[in-house]
Amino acid sequence: MTTGEDSAEPASERPTPTPEATAENVEGPDPSQVEAEAEASRSAQEAEAEASRSAQEAEAEASRSAEQEASQALLTSVWEAQDPEYQAMLCHYLVSDPDEFEESVTGGLSSESGLTDTEVTAFFEDTCLDLEVEWAKTSTDASTYTELSTRDLALVMKDPDAHSGERYVVYGYIWQFDAATGTEGFMARIDPVQHSRSYDFDHNIAAHAGEAGLFDDLVEGDIVRMHVQVRGAYSYDTQIGGNTTVPMLRVNIVEAVGFDD
Repeated sequence: MTTGEDSAEPASERPTPTPEATAENVEGPDPSQVEAEAEASRSAQEAEAEASRSAQEAEAEASRSAEQEASQALLTSVWEAQDPEYQAMLCHYLVSDPDEFEESVTGGLSSESGLTDTEVTAFFEDTCLDLEVEWAKTSTDASTYTELSTRDLALVMKDPDAHSGERYVVYGYIWQFDAATGTEGFMARIDPVQHSRSYDFDHNIAAHAGEAGLFDDLVEGDIVRMHVQVRGAYSYDTQIGGNTTVPMLRVNIVEAVGFDD
């Protein structure tokens, strides 16, 4: 017969009890450390995204630059293929009739080059400014001007745009200064040779000074010898109504050689 004492297990064979988990004896992750790790992860992701965006933007910018350089090269090749007279005519149209320039030049080149109308116009503005600078370097060199025959002058009068940029020596009678510009512009009648009387000059032209003050010592009635550059056609309203077109001449050298009132 087994007694209660005999059935009791030895103390050494009893399982060691596991203490229950409590808030006091279980340590959780440090909240500040968790937040720091999350912040570090977010920063890394943002840095990676920013690097990706920057790379994409740089690639797009490089592509745009390459396209723009190719377009500029195309415009330059078109410009350089023209003779100086046609280049001068383009610059004249750019200033005197921008609507015509946009219709006949800008639109076609925009489609061909892939540039906007504004970018094409800006190219020609810069290029024509450079051309003006080159012209100015030799504007007072009398050897760069040629004498005209009566027939040559008639051709210039017939189509001044076709002769834009050309330089000639002419004689003229000043019959009116431009009221809008004071002494910076005048209307005159010209010929390839000098006359002593105003009525002997045949061809009406408009003239403007190549530099400020060039006409300060001139008056209406003066007969002048001029070194001029053709700037194309110039249209204006007449006092009696209607409209007329004459050559516009830029005067770079002038001297009074007579007077007829």
